[in-house]
Amino acid sequence: MGPILKSDDHDEEKEIEFELSWLLSLSTEQRFDLMFKKSRELVALLEANGHRRSPELLKEHKIDFVIIRATDFRIYRS
Repeated sequence: MGPILKSDDHDEEKEIEFELSWLLSLSTEQRFDLMFKKSRELVALLEANGHRRSPELLKEHKIDFVIIRATDFRIYRS
């Protein structure tokens, strides 16, 4: 668990600066561990709320193939 930012007012820029400072203090391994942990938490949360993985849905509905268009994907660049 990282440090906690306590502030009387809502300052988004200060919050982002604090978060980046904390993330930069972590080693690469710690950052990856955190990323994988959060990914597992999100999957568990989605599954707990009725969202399953695509292969499970395809198998349940006996779908043999899926056509995916290039427009189904979004590309994010930094």
